[in-house]
Amino acid sequence: MMYLTHLLVIGVSFGGLCSGVGVLPQSRIDAAVGDSVMFTTSLDPIQTPFTSIRWMFGTKDITSFDVTNTTAPEYEGRVTLYMSTGSLQLRNVTLNDTGEYNVTITRADGTVMNGLTTLNVWESVSDAIVTSSTQVPVEGISINLTCDASGSIVTREWTKNGLPLNPSANIFFSNEKQVLSFRALNRKDSGRYTCKTSNPISSQEATYFMVVTYGPENVKISGPTEVQVKTTLKLSCLAESLPAASYIWIKNGTTVASSFEYINNMTGFSDSGEYICQATNDITMTMSEVTHRVLVSDHKTLSAGAIAGITIACLVVGIGAVVGGIFIYKYHIGRQNNRNRPADRQTQPNPPTISNFYTKEDNQHVYENPSTIYDKNL
Repeated sequence: MMYLTHLLVIGVSFGGLCSGVGVLPQSRIDAAVGDSVMFTTSLDPIQTPFTSIRWMFGTKDITSFDVTNTTAPEYEGRVTLYMSTGSLQLRNVTLNDTGEYNVTITRADGTVMNGLTTLNVWESVSDAIVTSSTQVPVEGISINLTCDASGSIVTREWTKNGLPLNPSANIFFSNEKQVLSFRALNRKDSGRYTCKTSNPISSQEATYFMVVTYGPENVKISGPTEVQVKTTLKLSCLAESLPAASYIWIKNGTTVASSFEYINNMTGFSDSGEYICQATNDITMTMSEVTHRVLVSDHKTLSAGAIAGITIACLVVGIGAVVGGIFIYKYHIGRQNNRNRPADRQTQPNPPTISNFYTKEDNQHVYENPSTIYDKNL
């Protein structure tokens, strides 16, 4: 549906020749193809008709009034001249209507007024799209994103994940931002890229979701390096990859599993050896591998309970040794102190014994068997 674009002109008229001042503003009018445009003057409606009115497109007459109304053939049915204000309506505009428009109005008193403005007719932006130079963005390659649209394109603006995108060491723009180029893709370049194409009367956005594929890399195997015979071996393989890598396990040149996990009952010592995990990215078509060596042995290992019991026993023995050492140390220190006492220190008398009841002479006749004692005077 067509709609009217009104141009409001504000100003005053002056006597004599006024080049656009007070009649039409010195600014442009923007309109879409098929619209109707109203060139409105700033003049109030008058009762006395103007002596003459003349509208021109560049150097070509559109319509004029001088006693009679005359309209150029190519504008028949497309224009309406408002005699009371000198305003002009132009309907169903096309791209060819873009250009300068001027009006000359003569009052009954001979005053001449001019006005000049520019009309820009635009095709509305439509069918916006962002395309990639490759269907599979792989880390390390160069890539171009191209923003196309139908209609009159004046500006293009790029954003990534909603934030303005500016040139950097790895990205640059060309063809008035129609093309966004990456020198070498990085996995961090993954995201939502939006190109907004616009002109003064319309705009449209197009989005491209880029997923940068990479890997596999940093392949790692987790699991034991030694297991007991007749026990189960469990190994896991993991690699950094997008999309997720596929895995195979190889032993002695033979594929033994096709999963990220390898589980096997180690029936004999021949199960010892090198286990190779190969990770493959089906999109990047690259492969990476890592080797893990496993030894099968028959060493008996203690249970967790046994290990805990031994640990507690060792702690008890250790504590007992420390306490005993402290006791012996204090005992020897006590004896040493007794030996070093001064000779003149008063000491308690010896406790009474049987030998205290005899004289010195008596003590010279002490028999081995103290149970029977004989007096020499008897």
